[in-house]
Amino acid sequence: MLSILLSLGHIDTLMWCEFGIIGILALGTLALHIGGTRAHRSELSVTIMGLIAIVAAVMTDNLAVLSLAFALALIAASCLALHAERAANAKARLTIMVVCGFAAVLYVIGAYLFMKLQTDVGIGSWQALSFSGVISVERMSGVLAQYALSIVGIATLASCWLWIRKSRFSSFVAGAAPMVFIIAFLRLKLVVDRVLADSGAWTNTIFLVAGVVLVAAVAAKMMFKTHAHVIKCSGVEHIGIAVFMIGAGFAGIIPAILHLGGQAVAQSGLWHAAQDTEIIRTNKTLKVLCIALYAATLGAPFSVLFVSQLIGIGYALQSHLVLGLIVFALVGVLSIIMVREALHFSYDVQPNAEPMTKHQKVLTVVLAMHVLLLFGVGGYMLTQQGIQFAVSVAQNVAAL
Repeated sequence: MLSILLSLGHIDTLMWCEFGIIGILALGTLALHIGGTRAHRSELSVTIMGLIAIVAAVMTDNLAVLSLAFALALIAASCLALHAERAANAKARLTIMVVCGFAAVLYVIGAYLFMKLQTDVGIGSWQALSFSGVISVERMSGVLAQYALSIVGIATLASCWLWIRKSRFSSFVAGAAPMVFIIAFLRLKLVVDRVLADSGAWTNTIFLVAGVVLVAAVAAKMMFKTHAHVIKCSGVEHIGIAVFMIGAGFAGIIPAILHLGGQAVAQSGLWHAAQDTEIIRTNKTLKVLCIALYAATLGAPFSVLFVSQLIGIGYALQSHLVLGLIVFALVGVLSIIMVREALHFSYDVQPNAEPMTKHQKVLTVVLAMHVLLLFGVGGYMLTQQGIQFAVSVAQNVAAL
């Protein structure tokens, strides 16, 4: 199986494991909503929409399809934000819709500029949609490529802001939406790298700075704000870490993708748990599963996030020592703060001796699946075969 994957020689292949994980989580989400007492059609619709966006972002070589995937993820993020603001004033809802429209327009402009980048050197419009096969690179405008990526970057930031606004929403999209935004940006980054022919120096700087700023912002918020939302802050922290890994160099793409998938799994599980906080506090099995999920977000050994951080930050320390040490220190500070916050959740509550309801049983299965994926995949990556797999994939990507 490994030789088959490596022989394909395309970055899409690297995403199939993450796609499989998120696909399973999507099925778990559907089972939880259908079998539970709070099956909302809106949540099911957004879940399906998000799954389509993940598939499209993973598989496509077409700029138009990638834009569609981005739009679907953007709509999903907007639905999450609107769901969070359902009891808020009309101004908050209007702001969300304006930001959604602004991000969509910017992304369309950026996609058009990427097409223009190729049509200006005589490539047909249809062929120009295949951004992974850029030709005549030496005649393309580096300035136009930089402008195009900058515009797409602003659209990505706006989309991530919408994602951060989520609350009380247990769809797996709550954790997976950033994967589409960052994968789409990463694909266009690789195009710009080929046009500029600078070994990714310009685009890597953008990713490095963005990663450090995100992690530092979360650390500042957690230290100086009394009631910071731990799940939201954790999600932003891990996105910042993944972005930093990408900026560290081409080999950092592997642990970054693994980290994005891991944060999607962890975030999905934590947001599921957040729907039934009181039930979880009185049920020992659910409480243990939640502790395992929370530990995974802190980089507990044998978890996916532990492995990705070990590889990614370790690689960053070799290529960017000072920045790597800063991020490593910030992650350590955040872990200490989040452990302190977890103690408030784990206070003793009298266990409920009543039999579990159908909804609680389904929730137990879903959370157990999250934990199994987080620690099962992470444990495999720490074995000799898993390490060889990671090294082989990194070498395969570096040769592209």
